[in-house]
Amino acid sequence: CMAVMEEAALRVRADAGLKTSHPAWEIVPEVIKELETIREMRGLIGFTTGVARVDEATTGIRPDEYWVVGARPSRGKTVLGVQIAATNAKQDIPVLVFSFEMTRRQVVRRMIPNESGIPSFKIRDPRLMSEEEMELARQTGYHIAKWPFWVVDPDGMKASDLVAAAKFHIHRYGVKLIVVDYLQIIRGPQRDLKERVGACSNALRAIPKTENVPVVALSQ
Repeated sequence: CMAVMEEAALRVRADAGLKTSHPAWEIVPEVIKELETIREMRGLIGFTTGVARVDEATTGIRPDEYWVVGARPSRGKTVLGVQIAATNAKQDIPVLVFSFEMTRRQVVRRMIPNESGIPSFKIRDPRLMSEEEMELARQTGYHIAKWPFWVVDPDGMKASDLVAAAKFHIHRYGVKLIVVDYLQIIRGPQRDLKERVGACSNALRAIPKTENVPVVALSQ
């Protein structure tokens, strides 16, 4: 009787597994079609990083990919994250940024020097600007305001909250690219930092798999 029950339980598990598994004969045509489509493309395959050499080496950030950019503190991770977001947003690609490192105003302030050519120290202290530079800063700001670009101040958010917010923006606003700055600040039940970062990373990795929207996560 016990053997029969175990066999029945295994059969139930197997049947459940069949609902989520895909045979090779189904997957291969998808891969071939993808290869054929990419072969006909011109230019960058994925979304740009804003860095030509990185784009060349990686072919860009593809929809089903999860990227982690790791570096020591003060090595330019946030600058790269903002650059990735800005470069794509001004190409009319909807971008969502979760900024633990900076406020939403700081994110935009980082963008104005690159777009206007005004030195960043003058953006930090506008008293040093000429009238012409101030007007240029205004016009640049109005231009940035037209980009499909959203910033979330995620202080206190857990990984599950972040994923829920990401999916909301994907379905409501058609977001195509997500930047998270940075992994270590996301809250989690794990006490160990390594375990917490791993759990948060796993949660974020699910977004490209389920939504076909790439995530670029910055990490120390």
